[in-house]
Amino acid sequence: MLITFIFNDYFLECPNGCQDCISSTNCKSCNDGFFLQDSKCLKCNPSCLTCSGPDDSSCLSCHLHKVLQNLGKTGVCNPSCAPGYVAEIWNHEYRCQEICGDGVVYELVCDDGNVLEGDGCSSSCELEPGFVLRSEEHTSELQ
Repeated sequence: MLITFIFNDYFLECPNGCQDCISSTNCKSCNDGFFLQDSKCLKCNPSCLTCSGPDDSSCLSCHLHKVLQNLGKTGVCNPSCAPGYVAEIWNHEYRCQEICGDGVVYELVCDDGNVLEGDGCSSSCELEPGFVLRSEEHTSELQ
């Protein structure tokens, strides 16, 4: 899509990848597939639909039939989730979420191998009030 801006009553073209610009060299926001750096829109890694940087671990969203494996605020786009994770719809796209209730902890606070309430680790794998975490095992015990 051709994006233009008005300068002294003239329509001028924004740089490639710009969604909104204030001059022919200065972008304010970028189209999908680009990220903003120093007022320029640079291409994302081809595995990303949207991104915050150039490498494959800076994806914010993925192309169709790919899932985002979170690495904090960004992630990697994969054909499927890593073991211990399941693909779930989040904001109209698939993201890998750690399985709660399988007894294995990668990122969760706790996972006691079930999804029962009142046993120290909730059904959403959060520490319940009145319990403390035994960090080496990611299990809980009553205080």
